[in-house]
Amino acid sequence: MSKEYYFSTKSNNAYNSLLDLKTITLECGDKILLERGSVFNSEYIHLKDLSNITISSYGDGDRPIINAKGTGLWYQDYGCELDSPTHRYCGTISSTIHLEDCSNITIKELEIINDKVGDEYYCATGVSAVARNIGVMSNITLDNLYIHDVYGNIYDKHLNNGGIYFTCSKPSKSAFSRFENILISKCFVYKTSRWGIAIGYTYAHENFKGTKYNESAFKIYGHKNIRIENCYVKQAAGDAITVMYADNPIVKNNLSDEAACKINDRYYIKPHNRGGKVGAGIWPWKCLNGEFRNNLTRSTRLNQDGMAYDADSGWSTLYEHNFSSLNEGGTVMFCLEEAIDSSFINNVIDDDLGGIFSMAKNPNGIIKDNKINKKVATPLFRKRMDDGNVTLINNIIREVK
Repeated sequence: MSKEYYFSTKSNNAYNSLLDLKTITLECGDKILLERGSVFNSEYIHLKDLSNITISSYGDGDRPIINAKGTGLWYQDYGCELDSPTHRYCGTISSTIHLEDCSNITIKELEIINDKVGDEYYCATGVSAVARNIGVMSNITLDNLYIHDVYGNIYDKHLNNGGIYFTCSKPSKSAFSRFENILISKCFVYKTSRWGIAIGYTYAHENFKGTKYNESAFKIYGHKNIRIENCYVKQAAGDAITVMYADNPIVKNNLSDEAACKINDRYYIKPHNRGGKVGAGIWPWKCLNGEFRNNLTRSTRLNQDGMAYDADSGWSTLYEHNFSSLNEGGTVMFCLEEAIDSSFINNVIDDDLGGIFSMAKNPNGIIKDNKINKKVATPLFRKRMDDGNVTLINNIIREVK
């Protein structure tokens, strides 16, 4: 029979510390409920090998706050090198909420912080998840969370490092690991490093290399039914929202505001051999049939990328009915030789800067039926990113001084 466990820093009739979870044997159907108005400092919730658990709030007032303050340490190891030797694949992470090999988990109506400031190698997350030995880690819902002031570093792109970050590590007990049925909805993610929301970097990246679509790779290792919707990501130090290695991910009705705000020479000053001084707004990496609709991206800061949207090294990415404004690196990039059959259709562009389109060695693509308001001085194609192939159809361009 399922149970409800109540936690409060205000009431004597409940557990008064989240660390008491270590004394509780959670079972399928149990609920972890935090009293509204409570503040749990230097505390965290880590779950492993569990199913059908809800973490939420009860009572009246402000959402309960969990601030790990650098506690909640766990060791991440992908089990292999990543696609670039500049990316660290193992290290210690601090996570306020962390899930490993769990399914059927709902986390909602909480305020989540992790505001310890560390050195340039320190990684931190608000909510993180790792699939390792479960095979398919499925049915994870993050709903109506306020995640802010998560101070990881700005260099480590693919360790769990930012507001919300999900990854897959090499399994030792199963044939593969991947995610399925992940919903991130109505979350406000503010001032996080490095990422805002990132879903799906995987140890199996080698199976997705090259320009040729690999059906078996997506069938075995590709994430299924990934949805990110109605979220607001503001002042992500790096990228705002990214899905990776996913089959038909849907990213819609989100707002990215001031992404990549620390990917510049003022902050990005100690990368050592890690490189990677790039960041953009809302984009996929190595996805199939990604759908990006009704998103708004504004004021992405200039860097080697700095555009609102980026169809990056995947197959049949569609951007449709999106809006962009004042992005310092332009509107959209079709990125390099592995960006196949990308489409940018029926979008509205208002005063993006630096060059509207970045066609960087991509083999093909369609830009169609877009409304473009730009300054006369802003080029249609960004300089030194204009050597790709693209078909322009029926775009309406209005230029102003």
